[in-house]
Amino acid sequence: MAGGGQSFAGTIKSFNPTKGWGFIECEETFDLYQKDIFLLKSQVPKGQDAAKGQRVSFEVMQGDNGVQACQLRLLDGAGGGADGRG
Repeated sequence: MAGGGQSFAGTIKSFNPTKGWGFIECEETFDLYQKDIFLLKSQVPKGQDAAKGQRVSFEVMQGDNGVQACQLRLLDGAGGGADGRG
């Protein structure tokens, strides 16, 4: 099982800011869980917006209704991250 601080990289597949949730597409986590990863708005860093197509890094935790993203970081220059790869 994944978790315990293991970080993954993926792309926001969908996100509804009104409802406050969406999904992250990631080949590695799909191989583990056979589904996209659920994303809650509360996991998006304050002052930043999640949008379809945004690259992210994240960890996975067990939520009430299955696996979901946690420790989310937006990539591609969204906040001056140290990950200079692209």
